[in-house]
Order: sequence, then C-alpha cells, then structure tokens
Amino acid sequence: MVSDSAPNISIPLPGQDTVLSLNLQQPLIIEARDDYGLDRIELVAYRVTAFGERDEPIAQGIDLGGTRAALARPLLDLTTWGLLPGDTVRYFARAVDNAPAEQISTTREYVLFMPIASELQRAAEEQLETTADRLEELAAEAARQAEENRDLAREAAAQREIEEASAADEQGRPDFEERQDLQQALDDQRQLTDQVDSLQAELAELERIMEEAGQSDPELAGDLEELQELLEQLNDSDLQERMDELAQSLQEDDLQRANESLDQLSQQQENFRERLEESLERFRRAAVEQDFRATTREAEELARQERALADAMREEDAPDLRPRQQEELSDRAKDLGSRMERLEERLLELDERDASAGVNQAQQSMQQAQAEMGEAQEKATQGRNQEAGQEADEAADAIEQASRELQAALDDMAQQQSEAMQAALEQTADDALSLARRQSDLGEQMRGASQEQVASMRGQEASLLQGVENMARSLQQETDGAFGGNPALAAQMGQAMESIENTIQAMGGREGLRLRPMPRQSKR
Repeated sequence: MVSDSAPNISIPLPGQDTVLSLNLQQPLIIEARDDYGLDRIELVAYRVTAFGERDEPIAQGIDLGGTRAALARPLLDLTTWGLLPGDTVRYFARAVDNAPAEQISTTREYVLFMPIASELQRAAEEQLETTADRLEELAAEAARQAEENRDLAREAAAQREIEEASAADEQGRPDFEERQDLQQALDDQRQLTDQVDSLQAELAELERIMEEAGQSDPELAGDLEELQELLEQLNDSDLQERMDELAQSLQEDDLQRANESLDQLSQQQENFRERLEESLERFRRAAVEQDFRATTREAEELARQERALADAMREEDAPDLRPRQQEELSDRAKDLGSRMERLEERLLELDERDASAGVNQAQQSMQQAQAEMGEAQEKATQGRNQEAGQEADEAADAIEQASRELQAALDDMAQQQSEAMQAALEQTADDALSLARRQSDLGEQMRGASQEQVASMRGQEASLLQGVENMARSLQQETDGAFGGNPALAAQMGQAMESIENTIQAMGGREGLRLRPMPRQSKR
C-alpha cells in the first residue's frame, strides 16, 4: 500500500512580495495537487496597519470535490478594507486533502504593500524636471552645432571662391576631410532629434504608468499630452527636409550642394534651438504644477495617518509603539513643511504671487500641526494616552486645514491661468482680424498698381508678416508655451504667415502680378 502524501500548493502569480495596485485588487493564481484527491483550497489574508496592529484573518475557500489537481484564479479584492498608506496585507494559501485524517499544506506568507500615491506624484514631478534639464542641455548643444555648421559652410564657400579665382589644382582641404566634417554635422543633428524622440517616449511611458496606477488626474494627464505634442513639434518637417537634403548630397558625393544644404540646416538648427527654449519654459512650469499637486496629496495622506494614530492612541492598544509612530509622522510633517517652503519659492519665480501666498498660509497650518504632534508624542511617552489622542486629533485637523489651503491655492492658480489664456486668445483674434483686413486692402490695391507702388506694398506686406510673427511670439509668452499645444490656433497662424509670404513672393515678380489663394490648411 502506498501511503497518502500531503498535498502540494503554490502561488505562482504574483509569486513574490509586491506593491498593491491602486485599484486595491490583486489577481492571483493558485496551483494545488494531491496523490489521492483535494477536498478544498483556502486563501487567507489579513491586514497589518502602519502602526503594527494585526486584524483578524479572513479566509475564502473553494470546494474541489476530490479532484487530484486544481488551478484557481481568485481575485483578492481589498477595496472595502479601509487600507491606509503604510498598511500591508499578508496572505497565504492552504490545501486540504480528502483523506479521513485530513492533511493540510500551506504556502509561504506573501506581503502586499499599500502604495503611497504621493510617491507616484513625486516620480512624475522628477520626470518633468529631468526632461526640462535635458531640454536645456539640448538647446545649448543645438546652438553650438548651428554656429559650428554656419562656420563650416562659410569656410567651404570661401575656399571654393579662392579655388575658382586662382584656377588652382590644389585644394585647401582634402575632400575626405570635408566629407567627414559634413557627415559629422549630420550625425550630430540626428542624435539631437533622436534624444527628443526619446524624451517623448519617456513621457508616454510615464503617462501609461500613472494611468495604470490610477494616479493620472485630469490636470497631469493634460500636461503630459500637451508636453508630448510640444516635443513632437520640435522635429518639424523643415528640419527633417534639410537633413535629408544633406544626406542625399553626401550620398551623391556632391560636396558643393552638401555645403549649401549644411548652411540651410544651420538655419533650421537655430529654429530648433528656439523651439527647445520655448518648450523648456512650459516644462519648468509643468514641473512646478506637479510639485504643487504632489505636495497637496502628501498633506492629505499625512492627515489621514495622523487621524488613524489618534484613534489608536485612544484605544490604548500597544501603547509602547505610539511615541515612536508619532515621531515618524512628525518627521514626515517636517519634511512636508520643507517641501512647502521650496514650493513657495518656485511659485514666486513663476510670478504666481497669489498661489505662493496660499502655500505660505498652508505652511503656518503645518507649523501648528507640528507643535501639536510634539505634544501628542510627549503625552504618549508619559502614558497619558487619551490626552495624546486628543492632541493627535488636533494635529490631524491642522494638517487637513493645510491640505485645503493648498488645494484652494492650486485651484485659484489654475483659474487665473485659464482666464489669462482666454484673454490672450481673444486679443490674438482681434489682432488677427485687423491684420486680415490690412492684407485684404493690400490685395485690392495691388490690382493695376505700378512698380513703385508694388515696391511700397512689399514693405507693408513685410510689416504684416512681422506682425503675425510678433503675435505668435506674444501668444507663446502669454500662455507659457501652451500655444504650441493648440493645433487649431497654430494652424491659423501658419495660414496667415504663408498667405503673406505668398503675397510678398508674388510682388517680387515683374510680370503678371497675381495673388496666390490663401491655403486652406497650414503646411507647418
């Protein structure tokens, strides 16, 4: 007779300690088998609070009716457990066979860590700041490359003029050196555009992570989408065309045309640098706004934890733990106060004085909270647990007040930005209408005009073009770079500029002056 063995059971998914997703649900896979038959498997889970308190275990079972092998996919749903930041959930599975004297096997115990939402919010802020720093480096590199390429193109042009004038057979530089320099210039620009593409991919990945974690609030999601669009617009078609032209000239071994393409590329690199700097300002602001949101979320989390500690103090369960736990929360409050101070300074740098004042007010509430937390810790150390709980409650009230003040300042700043954006758009619409009327008037005047009159009109058209460019630049500044994320408005600006440029080109012809129709869609 073969003796009955104990059942085997394992949890291959997730198979390790892990962080609980922010939807508070953890899918599992449980595998079990027995040489004779399984009666049931059970999943057992319990909560351990951030203060070390262990709740009663909760078990859910699945009857198997004697099968020898089973694969179960239970969902550990913790949405009703009232979990707080710092809590953990511990769980294990056990299998029971159907022998008369039932045998039980148990998996090891696994841990689910409660995620701290503010950590994800801080990660988003750090990513935005890192991207801004890298954009600043790219702008400096683009400026350096543009200058070097201009010098290289001028040097090549001057050398060819000397050679043509002297009809000399000797060249100033061997062709292979010139070709090598041109290829290096092309490779350097490709590296810059690749880095911009890489930054865009990193933001897309951040957006995905935040969305899956349930932390992509509408403001952050909107910022990430807008910033990705800004990065996409950096590598525009004009820049790519100049790069393609240079590559084609090198492939055909036409160094003269390659140098001409390089000169044109240097002009596009300067435009590339300007767009980088404009995008940089928007990224800097986005990082500060995310700092604001993360600081607000941290205050909310700290208030909840302080409130939970106050309840634990009054219950007088494990009183020896409470002074140390209060000290830990006090340290977090101190760190939060430092973050608020830094945020206040950053808002002033953005000239957001009202928002900065709101953060200062929240700092005062946090200072009050820290004083009360110190009182709570002292009384808990003395064993005066009820009084300690009261002090901790008052500290939680003060932290909640700070979080409300932060949220109010954040909302007010967003409202002011929205109003400023609307005002800028309305002013732009008025300016555009005025320019359109002037453009129409010039179009009428061109019909049958003399050459002298046309020459005068060219100056007026050039003034119109400068007006559109100034309008676009002003709107970019007023909206802190957000104009670039408005495709419809950007297209309208492009149409206006292209129409005026077409008119200027038409005026340059000496025969049969004709106005080209205004394009229906921007080519920019």
